[in-house]
Amino acid sequence: MVSSPTPIRFDVYRGQQLLRSETIAELIIKLGTDARSHLRLDDEAASRLHAMIEVSSLGEIHIVDLGSRTGTFVNGEKSQRARLQAGDEVRIGETRIVVGPGALPGQPADDRSLPFEAHAEAATSIPAQVAMASGALSGVRGSVPSPSRHRWAPVLIILALLVVLLAALALYRRSSSGDEDHARVGHEMSASALLLTC
Repeated sequence: MVSSPTPIRFDVYRGQQLLRSETIAELIIKLGTDARSHLRLDDEAASRLHAMIEVSSLGEIHIVDLGSRTGTFVNGEKSQRARLQAGDEVRIGETRIVVGPGALPGQPADDRSLPFEAHAEAATSIPAQVAMASGALSGVRGSVPSPSRHRWAPVLIILALLVVLLAALALYRRSSSGDEDHARVGHEMSASALLLTC
């Protein structure tokens, strides 16, 4: 069982004014003006789906600009993709977002001075580490399957088992019919041998 992703705290500012703080624990966090965004931005310079944040089970956090018209800036530099660490500042339009480790409601506040990696390592279970290692060994991009791939895993396993079962059935039928053919040929040869001896 894969543990839940690292909670990330987002302090959202307009200028120097703190608008709100939100803590989100998702593998993929969408940022933009769209109502379906995990972190919704009320900023005319932001795109509907402006950027996304990817969280690995190792606690590595990257922000990816999704082709926005105004760009995504990390610590003052325009970036298509950048690794985020505690205290980094992301600017989208006129909105500033300071990222840091967070605690979800009902969870005890932890040592906020730790980097994201330490928080994720503390929250990652042994099965998640095994899944992560097997993903890395098989060449899968990233260490944890995306939620959509993870949701389809049981269906894909059932389909693979069905294919194996059908292949085994086909081999069984082929070998059964082959045995009958061999037996029939064997009987015909025995009959021919009897006729030749007579």
